[in-house]
Amino acid sequence: MRQFIFLLFLLPVFGNSNAQTPTTVPGYYVTYSNDTVYTKIKLPKLIFGGEDLSKFIYRVEIVDSFGERKKLKPEDIKSYGFSHNGISHRLF
Repeated sequence: MRQFIFLLFLLPVFGNSNAQTPTTVPGYYVTYSNDTVYTKIKLPKLIFGGEDLSKFIYRVEIVDSFGERKKLKPEDIKSYGFSHNGISHRLF
């Protein structure tokens, strides 16, 4: 019974920490024809909140101005970048 009460206490704590982190950040990507497209970049999440930036090696998910999501792989674009928590990230 104590474990159940402890679990009920922890669930709202994790829910609040995850709800306060942004899901998208402003960024850009560069196409192979050297066009720079400014868009929003979706941040991959960990199970208990926080960002998992290691997933950006395999793909990046963007959200265009119409709200549509699109996944881009390294062979689709030259590079992309974004700024999050005061740190600029650029991947080539």
